[in-house]
Amino acid sequence: MPMYALRWPDRSVSITFAESEDEAVLNFDEIADPSNLSVVELDSSPLITLLRDAKNDFRLAGDLGTNEALKEELMEKCYPDLN
Repeated sequence: MPMYALRWPDRSVSITFAESEDEAVLNFDEIADPSNLSVVELDSSPLITLLRDAKNDFRLAGDLGTNEALKEELMEKCYPDLN
């Protein structure tokens, strides 16, 4: 399943898996209105670690384990102004 990224005005990035760009936009819309923002398809694979607490809630581990290929692709596609 393709992976998509969107850079928000605060310069954060959200990533989602979706069957199409339209579905990705719907996913991003769960966070905030993605209108007029660019959604890009990513080729790299993320590595994300979730930690489970005593209440069976999950949170992201401090280090997402982002691989170098994904870092480079995010910089190229989501932060071209910094390259």
